[in-house]
Amino acid sequence: MSDQEPKPKSFAAAELINCEACARANPPTRAACLYCGAALVTGGAPEAQYEFTGSEKPAGSGTYVVLVPNERRPVDDASIAQFAAMLEVKTSEIENAIRAGGVLPLRLCESHARAKSFADEVSGLGCDVATISEQQLNEGCSFKKVRALRWSDDSVTALIVTSGEHFSASWSEVILIVSGRLITTHDEVEKKRGGETNPSTASHVSSDEAVLDVWTNADTALRIFVNSFDFSCLGAAKSLTAFENAKALTDIFRERAANVKIDTTYARTRGVLGHVWPLEREMRASQLRRTGVGKRAFATVTTTTNETQFNQYSRLLHHLRCRELAETQEE
Repeated sequence: MSDQEPKPKSFAAAELINCEACARANPPTRAACLYCGAALVTGGAPEAQYEFTGSEKPAGSGTYVVLVPNERRPVDDASIAQFAAMLEVKTSEIENAIRAGGVLPLRLCESHARAKSFADEVSGLGCDVATISEQQLNEGCSFKKVRALRWSDDSVTALIVTSGEHFSASWSEVILIVSGRLITTHDEVEKKRGGETNPSTASHVSSDEAVLDVWTNADTALRIFVNSFDFSCLGAAKSLTAFENAKALTDIFRERAANVKIDTTYARTRGVLGHVWPLEREMRASQLRRTGVGKRAFATVTTTTNETQFNQYSRLLHHLRCRELAETQEE
C-alpha cells in the first residue's frame, strides 16, 4: 500500500457550481458554499418557477405573487418553514430575507386568476401579499448610468454617461434608493483537440461592484456605479473610499428627499431570489489559440451574472413603493 496521500481532485470550470448567494464558483462535490456557507444547488442553474404545463408560456404574460413585509404582522416560524419548503431553500435563508424587511417573490403564475388563488392561500397564513404582472413590472422601466450629480435646494440633476443628457427631478419626486451589488464571474478552461478539458489551465475571474438605483416617481432609475462615480458633488464631505462616499451620498438624499425610502435588503434576500429570477449563465467558445510549439486549443468561457436578477428586484421595489405612496394619498 502506498504511503502517498491522494491528490486533490481537479474540476473543469464547466463543472463548478456558482453559489446563488455570493456568485462564487465551488467544486461540485460541496453541499454548502466554501466562501459564504449558503446551500448549493447541485442540479444546475435553477429555472424560474412557472406553474405552466402543456404549451409554452407567452412572454411577459405571467403574474408574480409577492410576500410584502408588515411590521404589525410579522411572519411566524410555521409560515417561514412553509415558504422554505415551497422555495426549496433553507429555513434560515427565508428567515434572513424576511427579517431584513425585503419583499419576497414567491411564485410566477401563468394567469392573474391563479395568482389571486395562490395569494389568497398565502394571506390565509396571516401574511401580506401583493400581485403584479410581468408586463407591469417591466413596462417602460429603464436604467440610466449616471456619471455625476449636482443639486440645488429644490432639485437634483444627473449627468447620464452614454448620452451626456441631463436628467432633473425635484427632491420630492425622489421616492426610492435601492442598494445592491452586481457580480459577474468568468470561468475559462481549455479544451484539447479531442474535446477533453484541461483542468490545469482553468481560470476564474470575478468582478463585484456596489450600485445605487435612485428612483423617481417616473419609470427611470438613475444607476450609480459606486467605484466609477464622480463624488465631487459631496464637496468637503468627500472621503477617500467609495464606500464612505456612497454612504454620505445616501445620507444627503435621506435629508433632502422627504419621500425617499432607502432599501438595502438585496444583499440578504438574493439567496432566495433564484427561485423566480435565476442567475444568468452563458457559455461560449473563445478563439483558437496557441498553447505551445505546434499546439493549439479552444477555451470555453462560462459567464455568470446577477444583473437581470437585481434589475428585476429593483423594479419590483419601485413598483411597490409607487403603490404605497398612491394608497397613502388616497387615505
